[in-house]
Amino acid sequence: MTALAELHSHRIDNIVTTLNAQRDALLDVANELNDKFIHLAAKHALSTDTIWEVCYIARYAIDSVKYCDKQFELEALIGSKYDAVEDDVLHLLETTHRCSSMVENLNSRLRPYLDKRKFISSRRLALIQFYLNHRPFMRSKHKRLKNKSPAEALTGKPHKPCLEMLGFECFRRQAA
Repeated sequence: MTALAELHSHRIDNIVTTLNAQRDALLDVANELNDKFIHLAAKHALSTDTIWEVCYIARYAIDSVKYCDKQFELEALIGSKYDAVEDDVLHLLETTHRCSSMVENLNSRLRPYLDKRKFISSRRLALIQFYLNHRPFMRSKHKRLKNKSPAEALTGKPHKPCLEMLGFECFRRQAA
């Protein structure tokens, strides 16, 4: 062990303990994907490992040499249904929410409302949470998320106007 590691070994131990305690929560995305891939493997009569291999090549650019090499190997193994399997895997990857990206998004949206020097009450935090959950994304890499709030994106259902959710009655003009 280096001198620096010895100096901070208590911190490293704390981090390892925390990671071990949160192991299942940290791996939820991988576990969710694994469950989905098990069903996909059964649907196409393939092994789960083969489905994971198709998943792994999705990280390469489609015109790269590595992608082409791996694709040819898997196509020889899977056969004519390779394209259908790849499409299903890519669909599952796109529709599975990744926790870290959601947390990063939350942090970047929450940061302007918090001041490190001031105490934030739970009521104020709840109000900020409500506001951010129901404020639509103005832009998004994914077209399905644009102009939808996080609550709409996660539930797939439109929600009532914010005032009604807060218990107020919205003014509605009667039809003429």
